[in-house]
Amino acid sequence: TAGIAQCKLEQHDYTAAEEWMGRAVALAPESPQFLINLGVAMVNQGRYAESLEVLGRAAVVEAARGMPPMSMIATAFAWVLTAGDRDACGGGSR
Repeated sequence: TAGIAQCKLEQHDYTAAEEWMGRAVALAPESPQFLINLGVAMVNQGRYAESLEVLGRAAVVEAARGMPPMSMIATAFAWVLTAGDRDACGGGSR
């Protein structure tokens, strides 16, 4: 399931990636990596608020485990924020 989702992300099929990653998250809701990938699929569909919520969940899971935050979470947060700014200004592609 997660493998199919990753392939869909790489193919830029973000709707399918979200569907498959949602299934992976349902099976392993405490997987920060699955949550991050779900957030990435959402941001690529312009769903910034939802992606921030999902990425926040990933950060909470890691903190609860005593893990240092993955640099991918910080990168994904920055990506969401800057993508929203680009869209608000009417420019840039993801």
